[in-house]
Amino acid sequence: MQIYKYRKVTSTQDLAKKYLANKAQEIAAFIAQEQTAGYGKRGRSFYSPAKTGIYLSIALPNFKFKLEHAGLLTIAIGVAVVHILQEQFPSYEFRLKWVNDIYLNDKKVAGILTEKIGLGLVIGIRVVLVKSF
Repeated sequence: MQIYKYRKVTSTQDLAKKYLANKAQEIAAFIAQEQTAGYGKRGRSFYSPAKTGIYLSIALPNFKFKLEHAGLLTIAIGVAVVHILQEQFPSYEFRLKWVNDIYLNDKKVAGILTEKIGLGLVIGIRVVLVKSF
């Protein structure tokens, strides 16, 4: 897997999509400290200032899945992210809000965006870092 780290980008999701558009064959992760044009579902703006979160997109070339299972993909990723957050912060109770948002104390702390790009898939995960939950 290729890992690309950046201080500031427009959007890790855009970088991953461009990577797939160039016929890349290896899985790649794009991580940034800040995004100037981060976005979520339906193109909604996603505030992503420096030193406040983890902004990550994973490009999966030639991703194969059964069309009838496509709707389960984002949910499965959300469940996995909640599980990881619970392991890292066991005294906090994270919850998945249908279908791509993760909440803590009624505040959104993470979001997931999956986009099919040609034969590939881009998975975007944004986690807000909070000094004190």
